[in-house]
Amino acid sequence: MCALLMALLLTSGCSILDSLSPVHEEALPSEEDAAQIEYNVGTTQSTSYSATLYYIYQGDNDMLLPEKRTLSFDQDRRIETVLIEELIKGPAPEQTNLLAVIDPNTKVISVTGDTGASDTLYITLSAEFLNEPPVYKEKYTDDPAELNRYRRQAVNAIVNTITELGQFSRVDIQIQDGKNTRRLINSEAGRTTNPANTLEPVTRQYDVIITPRMVVQKVFTLMRDRAWRAPLGNYLSFEGSQDNGLATSEERAYAELAAQDVQIEDFTIGDVTQSTDGKSAVVTVRQLQLRDKLGKVKYSKENVPIKLTLENGIWKIPYTRFSNILTLQ
Repeated sequence: MCALLMALLLTSGCSILDSLSPVHEEALPSEEDAAQIEYNVGTTQSTSYSATLYYIYQGDNDMLLPEKRTLSFDQDRRIETVLIEELIKGPAPEQTNLLAVIDPNTKVISVTGDTGASDTLYITLSAEFLNEPPVYKEKYTDDPAELNRYRRQAVNAIVNTITELGQFSRVDIQIQDGKNTRRLINSEAGRTTNPANTLEPVTRQYDVIITPRMVVQKVFTLMRDRAWRAPLGNYLSFEGSQDNGLATSEERAYAELAAQDVQIEDFTIGDVTQSTDGKSAVVTVRQLQLRDKLGKVKYSKENVPIKLTLENGIWKIPYTRFSNILTLQ
């Protein structure tokens, strides 16, 4: 019997000993590792972008001003979608010179397109885009001309904000109207020519952006047309302007300009240079033709430098320099 027991122990000893050996469990993560794992679960990596958004300049509804804004968003989202959503939100509260022009209830339905042959970005917005902009409803009750102006600027703001990226040359805006998606028509975009026609893809609108060149163009055109007051005064700087020790006020400047015997007959704008700090610029007027009120005397000036300074984000011409130009000497 003893011999039999010994044989059994010898043949099964390995399995018995193995069963009595300590269990080797898989190592658990440390508290630090566990925290890192929990942090990464469900987290989408984000990215940031320094964007330029365009809004209406409240001193001149025909012009747009840029706002620089740093955006942070999930990297799997299209930057164009984020830009339009930010544009709809309106300018930052501290940007008192800027006005939102799109109904804040507008939603971005889709954004598609590539930078290939079409070079067009297709944007679909909700039907709220067709609502009267809040800034219009605050100022007007029934003014079709002003409503068209704001509708044009809503389209211009989107197009200029998107084309600022340098990826697309054209923007096609569509509307989700119920279950149907359709392109804007000209009247909905503030266009009065062929109002019932479909709005074609829109390219960048340079002539509505406040730049040194456009300010000189605007001021000289207003002077040629003898259109005093706003928006002329918004582009003239009265800082340091004095006469006999008295500061030149805006009202006094209007009176002086209206009393001028000299009128601008025609002008041609040339080169533009800007300082390295971006706070001043010089626009060269290649040819400036002046005449008196009766049109009897004509005088031509060539290569007239017009210096502008940046004040609160607006390019302005010093009033003293501007008034001195309007002479027949």
